[in-house]
Amino acid sequence: MFGQIIQKKRPKPSLFNVTPDVPEQLRITTPPTDLVDFNPQYLTAPHKITWIRKSDIAANTGDLWSADPNGDNANVWIQDVGLYSIYPSR
Repeated sequence: MFGQIIQKKRPKPSLFNVTPDVPEQLRITTPPTDLVDFNPQYLTAPHKITWIRKSDIAANTGDLWSADPNGDNANVWIQDVGLYSIYPSR
């Protein structure tokens, strides 16, 4: 029962843009209530962000999403992936 109370009070993870000199946080993603967003990575060359959206942080796989840094033009890039890393080309 105690775990259920904490679960209801804690918000599901989503992504925010936090700038040190600006007091406001810009929400980048708003996942559906049954999904969470985490593990964001910034891609310099295409100037995009990527992240995993899945049913729970403990889930093994989810969909890899891509969007503009402000969250616009978000779409599924790759379905059903595990943890990921992106390495820049030289």
